[in-house]
Amino acid sequence: MNILVVRFENFPYGSAPAFRTLQILKLLAATQNDITLISRHYNADDIFINEWNNKKTTIECISIEKFQSSYSRAIKFCLNNKKYDLVLRPTSIRHFTEIQKIIEQNHIPQVFDSVEWYDPSNWRLQRLDFRYYKFQFLWKYRFHKADGIIAISRLIYKYFTVKNNNVVRIPTITDCKNTPYRIKIKNSKIKFIFAGQLDKGKDNLDTFISAMVAADPEGTLTQLDIYGPNVIDVQKHLGKQAYILEKHSNILIHGKVSQKEAQEACLNSDFSVFFRLNRRSANAGFPTKLGECMTFGTPAICNDTGDISLVLKNRVNGYLLKGKSHDEIYEVLIHILGLTISEREKMRCEARKSAEEFFHYENYQDEIKKVLYSAIERKI
Repeated sequence: MNILVVRFENFPYGSAPAFRTLQILKLLAATQNDITLISRHYNADDIFINEWNNKKTTIECISIEKFQSSYSRAIKFCLNNKKYDLVLRPTSIRHFTEIQKIIEQNHIPQVFDSVEWYDPSNWRLQRLDFRYYKFQFLWKYRFHKADGIIAISRLIYKYFTVKNNNVVRIPTITDCKNTPYRIKIKNSKIKFIFAGQLDKGKDNLDTFISAMVAADPEGTLTQLDIYGPNVIDVQKHLGKQAYILEKHSNILIHGKVSQKEAQEACLNSDFSVFFRLNRRSANAGFPTKLGECMTFGTPAICNDTGDISLVLKNRVNGYLLKGKSHDEIYEVLIHILGLTISEREKMRCEARKSAEEFFHYENYQDEIKKVLYSAIERKI
């Protein structure tokens, strides 16, 4: 099958959407499909190119930069030069109408990859933001009319199955076979990592920091590495507690780094820390961070939202909190400080084992085949 994939982020590196795209393409390749990808910018390196050359299928990556940053021009170019069996694109408001018009004119089946169900709090102006209403309109009246839908979570799956009979669920997926992992622990000092942003209402890092200081006042037993935010960002986030940064040298702020550096840091950390607001958008999505860190063998500390509980088992392969209060985080940290190195290594082993069972992309070949072939059959 020849598939045209349209995405709106840089590829293959730099963001969670890019990571999702890369793993979906690996899944398409594993099921013997040839791929043409249209993205905002193609930023591949030798590692990506060499890895893909070892696959039995081909991928052609096209940047819209070559078409005056026009998606419609890039898509028309592809359709004029090759026959495609199907188009795969996200449930996004970006360029929806112009792309939809071209697809309908060419009578090509299309499948949507749905990973977000936004609510007003996701937008800067909330209910005053026109993008929220555009998304709501497309969500209610257009997306479900696709020939097939890939849902990242049970919530999105349940929503679309009411209106569409060709829906499959594929959560965050990773490449376990080609991702290094670590089981052995050499140092007794426990290293936590936070990687992300602090301005999107997702992560209350301040609560974790205050709980860590309470559990390890001298800072001799623990270390927190923060990637993404700079010192000023973290100070603003801490507010009146910003003085903690000066008193505790075991809190290290690295700022923005490359994706490769952040991934290596996660591999070499003992626990990954992140929290989510308990709102619809969080319950409908599935955190990329969880798939990545468990694939590295790094257990996560996070609160229970969405489908996280399908894979994360409390005190077995990580820590699943009911909420994200100071007391609950403090209790978790005290438990971690009481673990032996062998117990921590066992938790890492369980995290990696769970990743191989739940996140590895090759496990979802039946799902991708079903949604693709059913989409084509519906168009015949």
